[in-house]
Amino acid sequence: MKRGKILWLIAISIIVVVAMFAGCVDKEQQILIEQPEETESAAGGQTITVGETVKVGTATISSDGGTISVNKSGHLLDGLIIGVPEGAYSAATKFEISYSPIEEHSLGKYFNPISPLIDIENGAGYAQELMIVKIPVSIPDGYFAMAFFYNEDTGELEGIPVIAEDENSITVATLHFSNIAVTIIKGLFLVGDVSSGFMPDKDGWQFINKGSYVSPRGHCGGQSISALYYYNDKKQKEGKAGLYGLYDNNGDTEHKTLLFDPDDELAIKLCSAVQEQLDVNAEAAVRWFERGMTRSDWDTYDSFAYSLSLNNEPQLVLVYNGGDEGHAMIVYGKSGVVTRDGSEVIVLYVSDPNYPYIPGFPAPKREIIFDISTGKFKPYISGPNADDLGHPYPVIYYMGKTAMINWSKMNQLWNEFEAKTIGKDIFPVYSLKVIKDKPDGSTEEIKLKNGHKTNDGRIKIKVESDFVPKLLVYDAHRPYVGAEIGKVEGKGGTVEIALKQGTNRIGFYVEGKKGGGWHWAGFDWMNVVYEEKEEVEPADEFELPVTQCDASKDLELSVTDTRKSDTSCSANLKYKNTGTETIRVYAYRYGYNYINDVDYSGWYTIDLDPGEEDDYWEAAWYYGIEDYGAERRTSRCDRNTMFVVALYYIPHPDPSVSGIIYGAHRCKWIAKDLIKNGEPPQGLTIINVEDLNPCKDWSPK
Repeated sequence: MKRGKILWLIAISIIVVVAMFAGCVDKEQQILIEQPEETESAAGGQTITVGETVKVGTATISSDGGTISVNKSGHLLDGLIIGVPEGAYSAATKFEISYSPIEEHSLGKYFNPISPLIDIENGAGYAQELMIVKIPVSIPDGYFAMAFFYNEDTGELEGIPVIAEDENSITVATLHFSNIAVTIIKGLFLVGDVSSGFMPDKDGWQFINKGSYVSPRGHCGGQSISALYYYNDKKQKEGKAGLYGLYDNNGDTEHKTLLFDPDDELAIKLCSAVQEQLDVNAEAAVRWFERGMTRSDWDTYDSFAYSLSLNNEPQLVLVYNGGDEGHAMIVYGKSGVVTRDGSEVIVLYVSDPNYPYIPGFPAPKREIIFDISTGKFKPYISGPNADDLGHPYPVIYYMGKTAMINWSKMNQLWNEFEAKTIGKDIFPVYSLKVIKDKPDGSTEEIKLKNGHKTNDGRIKIKVESDFVPKLLVYDAHRPYVGAEIGKVEGKGGTVEIALKQGTNRIGFYVEGKKGGGWHWAGFDWMNVVYEEKEEVEPADEFELPVTQCDASKDLELSVTDTRKSDTSCSANLKYKNTGTETIRVYAYRYGYNYINDVDYSGWYTIDLDPGEEDDYWEAAWYYGIEDYGAERRTSRCDRNTMFVVALYYIPHPDPSVSGIIYGAHRCKWIAKDLIKNGEPPQGLTIINVEDLNPCKDWSPK
C-alpha cells in the first residue's frame, strides 16, 4: 500500500492526500445488510474482525489549531476532515490516520457499518477544546446513521454526538480520538421499548441537587457524570453495589441518614469538583451545537434510541433553554409509542438530580417527551437546582459519554473521592471552635474535635472562617432539614447547645454566603461527651410519680400541609407547646416501603420549648399509588398513622436553674427509661392521631 504525500498550507489548512486503496467493502452491499426484526440489544464485550490496516498519512497541528483533510477523488475516505481549534492542545501534536476494512463482527443485528474502522491517533489524550471529524459515508433514504467509538480491548461501542449530517457525510464532535465506525439502521426499528439497566433508585445519587459553595447554581452535571461513571466503570465492570445510598453519610453504615442530605459531605464535594472541572465541556458542546448543528429533534431522539439499543448503556443528556442555562441528566431508557393527551409520543426516561429517589415517597418517573406528530421534543421542566425549579428547557442535546467528558479526569476525581481528599483544593477552609468561660470572666477558644469532653451541661460553638458562615446544628436523633437544635449566622456569632449526660452525637452544618445566597460548605458529625459533676440533691427535693410528669395538657395538635390529588394524599402533623415548661413528645411512627421491602417504623423524640410549634416529616400521613415498571403495584399506607405517647416535662440539665424550664415538676426520666419492651409506662397519655387524619377516607382515582 502506497502512502500518500502530505501537503502543507500553513495559514489555511493541512491536506493529506492518499492513494486509492483496494479491497474496500462494497457500499451497496453494506446498505442491504439485514435489519433487526425485534427489539433485542447487542451484548457487550464482542468483536469486530478487520482486514489489513491501510495507513492514510500523518500531519502535525500546532497549538494554534488547524485542519487535516483527506482530499483524493474516488477514495473511501475522500472528504475526511479533522478540525482542531486553537488551544485544543498546548503544543504541536502529530496526527496519524489509518483505517481497516470491517470484514465481520459479532456486535448484533443493530450494528451495520457503512464505513471502515477509522483509527485516528495523536498520543495526546484528551483535548482542552472540542474537535470535529467529518466522515464521508453514503446514507440511504430511510436510514439513520451514527458514529461510534469501538474499544478493541473490551468490544464496547460508545455513541459520539453528531452535529451535522447529509447524504454524503456525518460530522461528530469529540475531545479525544479512538477507533471510529459509522453504522446505520432503519428508523422504524428505533421506536421500541429499551432499558439500559440503570435505575434511579438503585444507581443514582441519594441526595438532591442543592448546589454548594463551589457550585452555587447547582451541580447537576457533577451528579449525572459521576453517577454515569460509577454505573459503567464500577458497577458494570467491577461488580460493585449500586450507587444509591452507598456513600450516604460518607459511607457510615452505622449511622445511615438517607433522608438527610447535608452530611453526604464527600459525595457533595465530588459532584462539585466534577461540575467545575468537567461540566465545562458541556458549555463547549453547546457552542458547537449552536454554531454548526444541522440535526433535527428526530435525529437527536434517534441518537438516544440507537445508543440505548446498540450498547445497553445509559447516556448523558443536556437540556438547554436556548440562552445561558442548561441542565444535565442521564437517559436510562425509553418507551415505545404511547398516547398522551391524544398524541402519539415516545418517552425518554431520565434520572434528574433535582428529583432523586426518596424512600417512602413514591414519585412518577421523570420524562422527556418526544412528540411523533410534530417531530419535536416537548420542553422539559426542571431547573439548575432543586431550589429553582419550573424552568422550561426546549432544546435537547445528545451528549454520549467520553466524547464530551474527560473520562480519565473523572477517574482521577473518583480516586480522590475514595481517598477522602476530594475538594480540599477548591472548598473553603473553616474550623469549629468551643468558647469556654473562664473564672475571671474571660473566654478561651479551643478547636472542637470528635470526642470532646465537658462537665458543662451546655456548650457554646462558633465557626472560624475567611468567608461569612452560617452554622446549623442537629441532634442525631432528629437528622433532617428543618429540625435544627440551634443556628447562627455571621462571623463571630455563637450558638449554645444543651447536652444530655453521656455521649451526644451532634451534626454541624456550615453554609457560606456567596452571590447573595447561602450555600453548602461542609458538614461534621461530632461526639460531645457530657460528664455531669456529682451533686448532692437538697433534702427537700424528690422525684414525682410519672403521672405528675404527664404534659399532654400542654400539647396542641393540628393538621397542616394537606395535599390531595388523584394519585396521592398526604399531610403533616403540627405540634405546639402551649405550656410554660419545655416538654418532650415521645412518639411512634408506622411506615413501610412496599417496593424495597423496608420497614421505617420507629420511636422519635421531639423537644418543644414553651410556645414553640413545628411540623415534622415523621409525623405525617401518606397514601399513594406506586408504579415502578416491572414491580408495578398499588398500595396504601406507605407511611401511615402516627401515634403520640409519653409526654413529659424536661428538667434543665443544671439543677441550680429554676423557673419555667425546670419548674416545680423535677421530672428526671429520659426516653430510654420510659419505654419498656416497646410500650410506654402506665399513667402517661396516649394520643391516637388517626382521628385527625385527613387522608383516612381518601382513595386513588
